[in-house]
This record gives sequence, C-alpha cells and structure tokens, in this order.
Amino acid sequence: MINQPIKQYFEARRQALIALGDAVVHTHAGIAGSAREVLIRELLTIHIPPSLGVGTGLVFGHDWASRGSKEDISTQQDVVIYRKDFPVLEVGGATLFFREGVVATIEAKTNYEKAKLAQLLEDASSVRRVKPTEISTFQMGLGAPQFRAATRRVLCGVFYYRGIETRSALVAELNRLLLHRASELSVPVDQVAAPDFFYSAQAGLIVRNGEFNTLSSSFEIPGLDDVHGQLTKEERLSGAYRRVFGGAGKWRGLQAIILEVSERCQRYAASYASLSEYV
Repeated sequence: MINQPIKQYFEARRQALIALGDAVVHTHAGIAGSAREVLIRELLTIHIPPSLGVGTGLVFGHDWASRGSKEDISTQQDVVIYRKDFPVLEVGGATLFFREGVVATIEAKTNYEKAKLAQLLEDASSVRRVKPTEISTFQMGLGAPQFRAATRRVLCGVFYYRGIETRSALVAELNRLLLHRASELSVPVDQVAAPDFFYSAQAGLIVRNGEFNTLSSSFEIPGLDDVHGQLTKEERLSGAYRRVFGGAGKWRGLQAIILEVSERCQRYAASYASLSEYV
C-alpha cells in the first residue's frame, strides 16, 4: 500500500503523544495540563516549516496597541503558530503576538468536556475579533504588490488528548451553542465565530468545518471571512462540522492538522503587512 509508511509514521506519533501525556497524569493537575500543552507545541515545532514558530500567549491588533481596546486582544491561547518574520513582544513573562503574523491558534485540553464547549467558542471568538491591518500580496517575479486585502483569518482549533468518541454528539452540541449565540447576537449562525476543528488523539477523530481544507475532496479556498464555507444549504446548520476522520484511520487527523498549517504557511509566504501603521 503506497501510503503505508506515512500511515505508520503518524500513527506512531499519535501513540507517543498519548503515552507522554499519560506519563504526567500523577502530577498536580495544573502542572500536568501545562506539560501536555508543551508536548503539543513540541510536536508541531518538529513538523511545521521553519519559517513558523510555536508559542503561547495573546494575539493583539492595532486598536489595542493604539487605544487599549479590550475587544482587540484575545484571551490567553495555549498554542500560537506565528510567522517568524514578524516581531513578538515579551511583557513580564507574557508573550504578545501581532495579529498579522499569526497563522493558527490551538486550545489544548486533556479531556473532552461538553460543559466547556461554550468557553472554547468564546476563546475562538476572542481571536477572530482582533482586527489586523491590511497586507500586500505579490507573485513571484513581479515587483509591485498586485492587490491589498484583509489578512487571512486565523485557523482556530481544539486539541483533546482524550474524548470525542463519536462525531454526532459533539456536532449536535456545537450547533446548539451556535444557534443560541446567533440568537443572542441577532446574526446568522454562519457569522458566529467557532473553532475550525476539534481533534481527539485517543479516538483519532477530527471534526472539521469548511475552512479546514487539507485532505478534503475540494481544494477551493473559501472566502477569507466565511466561517462555514463550502457547505450545502442542508449542512450549513445541522452538519456545520461535516468533514471527519475516525475509526481505522486514526493517524489521519494528526496528519491533517500538520499539513493544514504547512499549507497555510505557503499561502502566507507571498504577503507582508503594513506594520508601520503601529508606529
């Protein structure tokens, strides 16, 4: 089978991650949680392109930098994947990332807990609220930028060590929360910010929305601000998180996350932000 070597590789990585996560189970709960975050950051650092860094901290935008707007800075993010060609600020042990340089954020959790899904939606929303400056994009071999556009939306995800045995229960609860929040905000459900993927290492299960494109049947890139792009009318609500790997292909979820981040790095490669606006 032609994909057997890569299957074996990612399955070994998945099992090793679970084993290392279990090795800290007898420590203090807070220490164990932090250790598991470090394990995920180390795994990503090994596999993503060297032009990207992996850290932890808060994502901020221009309005926070210039006026202290609390709506323009995120909550603490367990994992922040960022472009190394952007500056990073260190303040009293806290790390601050310019929104323009952030590619993805991931919340790391030991166990899936239904009661905490609402907070995870809020964490994703806090990242999506951060307003970037514009970026210039150009093609190789051409001098001047070809067009200016809003910085691509940050990929947001949740990484569980254990839990999410079935897709249906998670999707049902997610869509219930999205409907409730849409009603509160008086906006369509597809305008409510939510994580783009949920992954369980133990189950080998990844549930993804339309913004997550790697290994999908369609290679079209949805609109930059389209939360649930590429969904049919029937799927837009009841199956917003339609793309799922599980069962015998447990290794594929971990592979999908790594390749998705790497693809996004390539999409960002020919762009630069106007950070002079911060001066």
